[in-house]
This record gives sequence, structure tokens and C-alpha cells, in this order.
Amino acid sequence: MKKKVLSIMLSLMVGSTCLVGCNNNSKPEEKPAVTEEKVSFDWSKQEFVKEVPLPDTDKTSIEEDDEDEFWVYINGDEEAFKAYVEKCKESGFTIDADEWEDELYDAYNENGTHISLSLDGTQYELSVKPSKARGVLTWPTAGVAAMLPTPESKVGSIAVDSSKQFVAFVGEMDREKFKAYMDECVAKGFNCDYDKGDDYFNGKNQNGDKLHLEYKETGEMDISLHCEGATEEEISSEEMETCDAEGVNPDFKATMDSYEAMINEYVEFMKKYEESSDPVSMMSDLNEYMTKYTETMTKLSEIDSSTLSEADAAYYLEVYGRITTKITEL
Repeated sequence: MKKKVLSIMLSLMVGSTCLVGCNNNSKPEEKPAVTEEKVSFDWSKQEFVKEVPLPDTDKTSIEEDDEDEFWVYINGDEEAFKAYVEKCKESGFTIDADEWEDELYDAYNENGTHISLSLDGTQYELSVKPSKARGVLTWPTAGVAAMLPTPESKVGSIAVDSSKQFVAFVGEMDREKFKAYMDECVAKGFNCDYDKGDDYFNGKNQNGDKLHLEYKETGEMDISLHCEGATEEEISSEEMETCDAEGVNPDFKATMDSYEAMINEYVEFMKKYEESSDPVSMMSDLNEYMTKYTETMTKLSEIDSSTLSEADAAYYLEVYGRITTKITEL
């Protein structure tokens, strides 16, 4: 990846004090107020980035700055990183937060804006992405989406709208609205083999079309509908188009997903092993899992995030954060 290095120069203005003399026969001129300018610098013109606090240094290198993502390197050691994480928390980035050993921090704020932070020696990376459930949501009246009830909210976006798949992100939701929408979907015919909870719904209609709903603490709802007859290749392709809008390399994503799946499998096995009344009988499996675990963590540690594209690096941090959080369950 050829990095775009953009130096942000600090503009420091020093107010001056104007001393005006006076005599007994003249009225003293009013002294101008002395102003002390605070150190500041332009970081990004994107509105969603303004929700993120500025660091205490202007020594930054901006890699990406557009409507889909802001990505920057910031000079700072571990103490500076920890201090900045605290500033982000104070700014509201505490929803669905993942944190690991003062090296990684990943969270949302109430607007659905997402940040990923990672420490790397004498600098740290910051990735900021706006909520996908933003903009004016115009619900389709034909096609796959017509099988679903129209959400009450008019805020959100549509990622995929094809003859066999529909993916949308809806904003300005709460749990009551989410529950009501689940009930509407059941009434619309998605009442076969369904499973639901406070923040999710999985179900089918009589044709075998699969619906997935997910509620997020940021007040957003994800909707994904796959029609019966859609091949895995078609679904993967369309989902990848959504992913590719963020630029993630398909091969890299598959690799990271395989690592995450292996770690999840390892953690579940270790839980069973620790609770087993006969751990000796599981020693063979334990050795196999320990080998796989060591190999996976070694491969992860060998990935040089500085050689990745902006989107791949952000996805790496996202998956790595989930993996480290999963391991803490042991």
C-alpha cells in the first residue's frame, strides 16, 4: 500500500499586549484585551470525525479522510495512548466496547460512530467510521424488500437490493420498536423455524427465504434477507460487494475469519476441558487444540499492519479485538 502521508502543521498565534502611555491631561486609551490562543489544528472536515476528541499532539499522519472512514497515525507512547482512550470514553465511546491490555480499544458512541484504536510502539492508529444507518431511508416497494414490513424509521441506508438478497441498516430504533418489527415480520409469514431474543431474530417463510434481524445498542437495526434458491456464491458475492465498499480484500477477510473461527472453537473446547470430570481422556484433543492455537496466534502476530490497506488494517483490528476478548473468557 502506498501511504498518503499528510503532515498537519500547527498554527500557533500569540496575542500581544499593547501598552499605551497616558498623561494627566488626556484620558487613557482603552487597552485591547490580551487573548491567548489555544493550540489547535484542522484534523478532518467530515462531520462524524468531529465526535472524536483531538489528541494532545498535532504530530499525526492521516492515511484516509473521506465520508466512509477517517484513519490516522498519532505519535504517542503507551501513556499517551491510555490517556487518549480515556478521552474517547469521556466523549461517549463506551458502547459495545472491547479493550485489551492497554493496546487495543474498540467501541461505538450513541450515534453509531465506531472507533478502533491500537498501540504500535511509539505511535497508535485510530480508525473512525460513521454509522451505516445514516441518511434518508427510502424503502423499496417492489422486489425482495416488499416481503418485509416497512420500518417506521426513515433514517438508514440500503446496502444490497437484488432479486435474491436484501440488506439494510435502519437507525433511530429502540428495543420496543425492534420487538414490534420482529412481530410484524412473523405476521408477514416469517414464522417457520424462527428463533428470537431481545436483540436478534432468525426465521424463514414457507418458501424457505431466510431473514435475520439484529438490534444494536447504538439504536440501529440490521436487516438481511436471503431468498430460497440464492446460491452461496451469489450471497457471498453480494455480501462481498457490501464489504468491498469498505475495501476489505476478500482473501484477507477469509483468512482473518478462519483465525477467529479457530480461536472460538479453541475457547469452547477449553471451557469443556476445565469443567470435565475426566480431563485425562481429553488430553489428545487438548494437545491438538494447543498446537492449532499456537499456530494461529503466531500467524496473527506475524501480520504487519503497516503493509495492509486501510480497510484490511481496520478489519484486522476488529477481528483481533474480538479474538482477544474471547480469550479472556478462559
